[in-house]
Amino acid sequence: MNPRLCRLLLILFTLLFSIGPALAKEQIELLFAKGNQAYSSGDYATAIASYQAITRVAGYSPAVLYNLANSFAQSGNTGMAVLHYERALRLSPGDPDINGNLELLRKERGLFARHAPGVERLLNLFTLRQYAMLFLATLTLYTFFSLLSLFLKPSTRLRRSVAILAGLLIITAITGVAGHSRKFNPAVVVISDARLLLSPFPASASVGAIQEGRLVYPEKSHDGFSFLTDETGRKGWLPNTALVFLQETTGSSKE
Repeated sequence: MNPRLCRLLLILFTLLFSIGPALAKEQIELLFAKGNQAYSSGDYATAIASYQAITRVAGYSPAVLYNLANSFAQSGNTGMAVLHYERALRLSPGDPDINGNLELLRKERGLFARHAPGVERLLNLFTLRQYAMLFLATLTLYTFFSLLSLFLKPSTRLRRSVAILAGLLIITAITGVAGHSRKFNPAVVVISDARLLLSPFPASASVGAIQEGRLVYPEKSHDGFSFLTDETGRKGWLPNTALVFLQETTGSSKE
């Protein structure tokens, strides 16, 4: 191939790859500004559409999810508001603004959870990621200590104490991971007239209404229905059309 043509093609490819991200960033900034302006003026539908467009172009970020949740909350869509607050917390755990608005929304809508027993409260002191990090850190440090012991020859008492401590931390970490794994990907009820059913059929008897915005923990599915436990400990079946998972699965998103 002609060397001059090769250089020209290389320049063109370089320009294309450099211009693309710049245009995408400019588009995101324009959409974000449009969403903020719409939110400030009370046009929540336009704000929602703008923020959702950003998620389609650039994926999720705490700031966009937070603004999206606020917009859904102001428009009266409790289920989608809770969903996006929870998704934002997955990306920014412990954020005071996200936590504050989510708790305020739940209080206003009466979305109170059951009083968790002592063991469950202890498990909830740390997140799934923190328990996993505790496990890896303990295993790494104990391995390092064991290797170091080959050269320094610590006392039997010290080796036993370190082994006991490491064992307790590892058991705690495994228990925490197991406890959180069941609730790793909950769903949110996103319709206002949902009712828990005794069996996975539309004509089944109901065990009671379930509020929009409730976090639920599906355990199994059958023919378009999910068997689940809600935050208050109630169990029953719900149609999958009433649910959106925090971590998106095929066909689960209503956005």
